[in-house]
Amino acid sequence: MSINASSCTSVKTYNEQITVNHSARNLKKDVDIAYKKLKKLHPRLYQYITKPDLDYKFDSLKTAIVKPMNSRTFYKQLAKVSKYVGQGHMSVSPPSKQFTRKERKQLNKMEFAINNLDFEYLDNTLFVTNAREADTVLINSEVLKIEEENTSDLIKKYKQLIASDGYNTTFHNRVVGTRFMSYYVKDKGRFDSISFTLRNLDSTFIKSYKRVLKTDAMQLKKDSIKMDSLDALKKKLP
Repeated sequence: MSINASSCTSVKTYNEQITVNHSARNLKKDVDIAYKKLKKLHPRLYQYITKPDLDYKFDSLKTAIVKPMNSRTFYKQLAKVSKYVGQGHMSVSPPSKQFTRKERKQLNKMEFAINNLDFEYLDNTLFVTNAREADTVLINSEVLKIEEENTSDLIKKYKQLIASDGYNTTFHNRVVGTRFMSYYVKDKGRFDSISFTLRNLDSTFIKSYKRVLKTDAMQLKKDSIKMDSLDALKKKLP
C-alpha cells in the first residue's frame, strides 16, 4: 500500500520550482535525460526517422538553448523535437500546478462553463461544434479570438507540438480542433476566466466565462429559466 501525501510547504516549493527560469546547463541535461528515456523505453524509436536524423534534432535543440527558461517554455521546445518520432500516442506535457487539500476542496465546489463547449477545426477555421445547456446558441459559431490572440495564430503554434503516426498530416487538423482547449491550457497554464470573440452568420460578439461556485451557477440557471418562462408568458398575453 502506498500513501500520497503533500504538505502546504512542499506544494508551495513545487509550484515555485515549475515557474522559475532554469539554467541553460540544466535544461540541456534534461534534453539528454529525455532522449535517453526514449531510447530505453520506446520499442520502435527509429521506425519513421533515422537515428542520425533524430540525434541531430536533439543536438540542435541543445545548441539552441542559450538562456534560462521556465518549464512551460521548455516543454514547447521539447515537444517540437519529440514529435518527429512519429508516434501519435506519444505526447509531452508541462508540469501542472499542484494544490493543497484545502484548495482542492474549494475547487470541487467550483464550476467552469467553458467545459460545455466542443470544438472542431475545418477549412482553416475553429468552430464550436457542440455546446450544452444555455450555450447551445453558440453551435456553429466561428472562433475568431481567444482573449486578444487570433485563433489562427494559436492553431499554427499548437500544430507544431502535435505528434502523429508516421508521416500523417491530416491528424494534426483533427486533433488541434477536438483538443484545442487542452493545448490552450498547456500553453497558458490554469486560468479562472476567458473570453471568446465569435462570429455566427453576420454577427460578431464576445462570450466570456468565469469560474464560479456551483451554487451560484445553479442560481443563474434557475433565474434564466424563470426569465425565459416569463418572456413566453408575455408573448401569449393580449
